[in-house]
Formats: sequence, structure tokens, C-alpha cells
Amino acid sequence: MCHFHYDSDFQPNTSLTLKELVFQSNFSNTFGSEQNQGTNSHKDSQPSAMLVNSENQDPNSTTWIPDSGASFHVTGESENIQQLGPFKGPNQIYIGNGQGLSIKSSGYTKFVSPINPRVSLSLKQLLHVPAITKNLISVNKFSKENNIFFELYPNHCVVKSQGTNEVLLQGSLGPDGLYMFPHLALCLSHLLTFKFQC
Repeated sequence: MCHFHYDSDFQPNTSLTLKELVFQSNFSNTFGSEQNQGTNSHKDSQPSAMLVNSENQDPNSTTWIPDSGASFHVTGESENIQQLGPFKGPNQIYIGNGQGLSIKSSGYTKFVSPINPRVSLSLKQLLHVPAITKNLISVNKFSKENNIFFELYPNHCVVKSQGTNEVLLQGSLGPDGLYMFPHLALCLSHLLTFKFQC
């Protein structure tokens, strides 16, 4: 199965740095579905995620996938979110095949860096989309919210602090070709199993 699709409407963004361009190209080309669905262009005003549904994903997984095409952080599990409330924006998020999925609510969450427990990282405006099958981290929002940047390698990726260049997260490359952060321990007050001071 090939995940690479030709897009005749593609216009390169010349304002990106080389690191950002390589990162965007890597993620946009690896996200696809088992039905060989391609990506489509998204309106800037609509929340979007390049990743499409995958039937073999465990919806209760603690794995989070960085998505350079996502305009918001997204989860299918309300338990992953603190202070759930209505989302003040469009009522759907659009995934890679153009399908709209309903946004039920939004909130935020955070987790402790597994490498440096003194550092917590946040996911603000985390959308609860019950039909989504993967937990997605918007690369752009995550970078801005936490003052971090990503580095991609053939078999793993790392997240580093912009201020200190310290590695805060290390992800792996899954069998489906997607980078992922497995087993992130969220700092949620209603989950008693995680007792971090966030």
C-alpha cells in the first residue's frame, strides 16, 4: 500500500525554514488510510487533521501522534481532557479524506516530560471528537504553546526546548510509518493512577 499521493494543487510555502519544510513534507506524505485515501486542501477557517481513521487503532491508547496537518489537538476520549466545555468554533473537524467529524467539546490537558519530570507540557484547546481513532497533537500549536521544536530521524523523533535545547520527549516510528509518543502519562485530576505534580 502506498501512502504517497500526487497533489496537483500543491503550492510550496516559501516562508518555511528548511527544518519546517522537511518536517511538513514527512508528515503530509505519510498520513493516509487503508483505503488509499489522499489528502485534500483545507479551508483555513476549519479545524483540520491530515490523519484519517484507522480501524486497527486502540481508542483507549495512551499513544499520541504528532500531526503537522492538524490545526487543533484532538482525542476521541473525554477522559483525556480537563475542564470540558463547549468549543467556540466550527462544529466539525475535517480529516484527510475530506470527511467531517463532529466536535463534542474541548478543554486542555498536560503531561510531565518522561525525560525531565520538572517540565510539564500542555495541550490547549484539546478537542473531543468521539469518532476520531487516534490521539493527535497539532505540531504547530504544541510548538507555540510549549516553546519547543521537533527533530525527525529515520527511526525516531525528539522534542526539544527552544530555550535550552534539552530533549523533553522522544518518539518512535510505528509500523505504519507514523511518528508517535507512546504511553504519555496525562496529568488529570480524575485519573488517580497518575500522581504527578503538574
